[in-house]
Amino acid sequence: MIPRAALAVFTLLALPSPAWALDRSLDTQLVQPTMLPGSLVAVDTPRVPEQSGIIGGVTWQMEHLPLEYFENTQPAGAAIAARNSLHLVAAYPLSGRVALGGRWSTALMDPGLEPSVAPAHNLAAGDLGLFAKLAMIQGSRFAMGARLDLWLPVGTDDSWVSETATRYSPTLLAEADLRVLRLYANLGAMLRSSHATDWDFALGSELVLGLGAWVPVTDAWGGLVEATSRHGFDNLMRPGAENPVEAKLGARYRTPASLAVDLAVGTAVSHGYGAADFRLLVGITRLVPPPRRTPEPEPVVVIAPPRRAQVEVDETLPDEKVVKWEPDVLAQVHRGQIVIREPLQFELDTAQLLPESVPTLDAVAGVMTEYPQIELLVIEGHASEEGSHQHNYELSKLRSSAVYEALLGAGVRPERLSCRAMGEIAPVAPGQDEISLARSRRVEFHIVKVRDYLDVAPDYGSAMITLPWNGERIPEPPAGSKLLSTDAHPILLEEAYVNKPAPAETVPDQQLFRPSFDEDDEDGEEGEENRPTAPEEQP
Repeated sequence: MIPRAALAVFTLLALPSPAWALDRSLDTQLVQPTMLPGSLVAVDTPRVPEQSGIIGGVTWQMEHLPLEYFENTQPAGAAIAARNSLHLVAAYPLSGRVALGGRWSTALMDPGLEPSVAPAHNLAAGDLGLFAKLAMIQGSRFAMGARLDLWLPVGTDDSWVSETATRYSPTLLAEADLRVLRLYANLGAMLRSSHATDWDFALGSELVLGLGAWVPVTDAWGGLVEATSRHGFDNLMRPGAENPVEAKLGARYRTPASLAVDLAVGTAVSHGYGAADFRLLVGITRLVPPPRRTPEPEPVVVIAPPRRAQVEVDETLPDEKVVKWEPDVLAQVHRGQIVIREPLQFELDTAQLLPESVPTLDAVAGVMTEYPQIELLVIEGHASEEGSHQHNYELSKLRSSAVYEALLGAGVRPERLSCRAMGEIAPVAPGQDEISLARSRRVEFHIVKVRDYLDVAPDYGSAMITLPWNGERIPEPPAGSKLLSTDAHPILLEEAYVNKPAPAETVPDQQLFRPSFDEDDEDGEEGEENRPTAPEEQP
């Protein structure tokens, strides 16, 4: 019989036993909130924010019946009837790949009626956890990293939230973006000294698992589901107290102030120590540091000159620069570029494309397919003037690379694409207001190489496209037959070739060019009367 919600070590706790069996110095908190940008509730992301600054958050969780004790395989009561805990996490990204941080918790517990198993202190502090995270792969669709946690025994002894020895926890982290949802996986181990007992419980090293999914609904809202578990090495994946599994379902709201608010509920799937019958969790996470802005200068009093007559200025753009859009068209060729109807959308301060930008990128790929005449398209990433030059350059480089990978995945050959980063050096709108800054954060598509319509198309050797990051082969869509018009061709747009007639002195004299053979000369010899007259011989 599998215990319903048990710590089986308590089976014969009323009888004389070794000293360790009565020692309640065991951390029974199954859910350790991560509270880092891009992570789920208790499943971490391998990504590290590029911008430096303090990140982290605070989480409150309430657990009902996280710990029971059994006698003769039957529930005998609650070791902890309810527990309210507060978790704090703080981290600092040293670069775009390494972050250091720490975590600490405190708990207020409602003990059961059996004093021998109840915590010795109703208000207790947990151990101090220090961690380092390394992002090894940070692609637009896949990321992988590692995290090492060190737990220092500085908490309250004999209270079910702290242990008496240092323990370590190495973890592998992975994340995959499937456009409609994002999958997370954590695989790690809690390494500690083993303690064997005479009962159906052995405290020792454990396998720690975390699986989850994030489903974006809007830019601000999304849903999440995750499962966390731990499994003792001595009784790996067997029924018993060493193998608790808990599932959670929740939602997240991203506030305009770069904060994420999480709300989740959970319940035990496979009962063991720390898996609660019911769990409620509320957390607030600081996503990214606020951008560094230049302080506003002190106001200066200037005596204005006398007002002059107001002159109206026509600020409309020339007709050739105005893009005309047909219904349902998301991308088109215009004056040496592929212009898009709506700007591409990324997650805040990351290179993660949002799902609403997928149709636009598919439309750009469709233009490249329709116009085989385009031989090279440069994807150009731009950033606004927030943050440092280095940060903005790296961000625009990552975003242009993400668009490059997305277009390859949509069927555009890598030989026809290139990408470059411009950082913040080419803003399109002056000013520091959010509208101007948002316009400067953009991705542009420049046509830099075309072939003449009479030229032979390049032979790429195969109708299949090999994706560089995983070797997957996908078919190239059949090429279209559209040709670039004069007002879209990047070479014909040059002033020397558009609407500029040839000079009069270069127009040839039609009298200088006559047929080589006289139509009336049967033997084909050129008649004297048909010989062109040299210019100096003309009267």
